[in-house]
Amino acid sequence: MDYNSNTFPVMTINGLHYIKSVIVSDNPYELTILCDTSWEGEVFEVPATVVYHGKEYTVTGIDVGQSTQLKTLRELRIPPTVRHIFPDACVGITSLRKVNIPDNCRVHSWAFAHCGIEELILGENVILEEDCFEGIRAKQVNIPDTTKWRMFGPRDYEDVEYYDPHNELLPVSADDMHDFIAVVFYKSIWHYMELLKCARKEDGWAKREFTSGISSMNFMISITQNDSLYKSPFSPDEILCLLDENEKHWISQFEENQERIMNMNSSEDGLPF
Repeated sequence: MDYNSNTFPVMTINGLHYIKSVIVSDNPYELTILCDTSWEGEVFEVPATVVYHGKEYTVTGIDVGQSTQLKTLRELRIPPTVRHIFPDACVGITSLRKVNIPDNCRVHSWAFAHCGIEELILGENVILEEDCFEGIRAKQVNIPDTTKWRMFGPRDYEDVEYYDPHNELLPVSADDMHDFIAVVFYKSIWHYMELLKCARKEDGWAKREFTSGISSMNFMISITQNDSLYKSPFSPDEILCLLDENEKHWISQFEENQERIMNMNSSEDGLPF
């Protein structure tokens, strides 16, 4: 989105950058803060309110700026006024370790993807979109009973007119916890740990997902060394150390079978496991 256009003029207040929250609100005194290099430092606290030209504005959103340029941010403190953390808003902050999501906030797709988050604190009545915490470092997250999640976010729709943000919200239950983790926390350490649990129960699909994920991490490291957007905040070794001695051959076996399949010009139906 072009925030330097006439539609979304950037307002600089106390060195921080904002736009008016016109996408989700008709209130002219609501602002969305842009995540960019002005947040540099170990701890950043998003202001709840700011004063601009003598008028007070409430900060209700966080949106994308230059998040991948942040190298030292370790903790992000979000006030209860924030109701939306938009797609890609804080993507790729590998140094980030701790974040709180306030009550009644919607976290959109890829908002914190590939961040180094280890401690995630969720408030009540939070809505989590697909892949909003993809690839983070957390090994487990406490999920309040009031949390809702969605399998598809707006970035999955080519035409926004077919997207209704009020439909298809699902409660989190024990029965669908595996699906919830796979959708919201895809390829996080928590997701890999869940896949490993299933693989140890002779779940062939989970075993294939686990091994293909580690194999693809090795490949992505080789081609994205200078691309912070897709850089993982953890290494394959941090996942491989979860395997016991009898399981460590899974990865090499998968890669050997993949190579054989490719050489045979076979279809994906021939995947191992």
